[in-house]
Amino acid sequence: MRPAAWRPDELIRFSEAIVPPQRPLYVLDDGTEMRAWIQAAPASWRLEPVAQLALPTFDRGGDRLDRPATLYTLDTAQ
Repeated sequence: MRPAAWRPDELIRFSEAIVPPQRPLYVLDDGTEMRAWIQAAPASWRLEPVAQLALPTFDRGGDRLDRPATLYTLDTAQ
């Protein structure tokens, strides 16, 4: 699932529904849309980078970016 267009409350509901307590939720920054979403996430959320991955990343419209993808763990507990 791709949360780039989700509102913060939608991600909270999603994470509460599928992620067991004390388990991480992973978010992949694979392009411009996800990076903007990650930067707009509420300050109370803890986004911790886990790894830089040699995966393709994309700009809006599908143009390829020259950067690796970043995998984060996300804690939405407030």
